[in-house]
Amino acid sequence: DATAGPGRHELKTAYEANIGFSTDFNASLSWRWGRINTPWYGFNPQHSQYIQLGAPVVAGRQKSGKRELYLWAGTTVKYRFYSSLLQGQFRESVVTLGSDEVEKLLAQFWLGATWEFADDVRGSFFYRVSSKEFEGPNAHYPVWAGLVISRAY
Repeated sequence: DATAGPGRHELKTAYEANIGFSTDFNASLSWRWGRINTPWYGFNPQHSQYIQLGAPVVAGRQKSGKRELYLWAGTTVKYRFYSSLLQGQFRESVVTLGSDEVEKLLAQFWLGATWEFADDVRGSFFYRVSSKEFEGPNAHYPVWAGLVISRAY
């Protein structure tokens, strides 16, 4: 944590290994700046595998009666060994891709804003873009945006 002008900013790294529908290693760098009342360990925007999680589910403490309001951004680089969604799993599937058709090195970037508009109720708007997951004529760069409302208890 560091103080920066009128707000606060945090820069965090994370490393992760997964075994399951996606078997991979990844490293992330995330940043947030503004009025932050929740702990750094509750902010995990890198956990986004085809979905978007909301703001931290950890309750914060209001400082000087002010609610959270911050911008956030980051990136993840992933090396994927296997994807059951693309390559199949234990059952026969009509559509599967071979190992040579699936991209092993993936990257994802995100940008968002979070506002605590009531006690422990936050709204987050985000924009994410990812690299292509497979090769071929239907391959594209997935881009998605959304609005998530979350409540911490």
